[in-house]
Amino acid sequence: MTENEEPQIFKKRYKIVKKLGAGNFGTAYLVTDLEVRNEPKVLKVVRLGEMDADQTVDSVREAELLSNLHNEYIVK
Repeated sequence: MTENEEPQIFKKRYKIVKKLGAGNFGTAYLVTDLEVRNEPKVLKVVRLGEMDADQTVDSVREAELLSNLHNEYIVK
């Protein structure tokens, strides 16, 4: 985002600070959580509608796996 651009808000909750990267399943952004004291977080936006069946299964599997891991370096 350039200095003159309006900040983008995702789902009325996350203010996008910058794009961190993109991969097969979606795009990761550095955001601030407007509901939790502007806490910095990483948000991954997944494009399920653009995936084939195998990619959708892999994406869901990745989300399930990550939701069960507990580590200070894994963003929830």
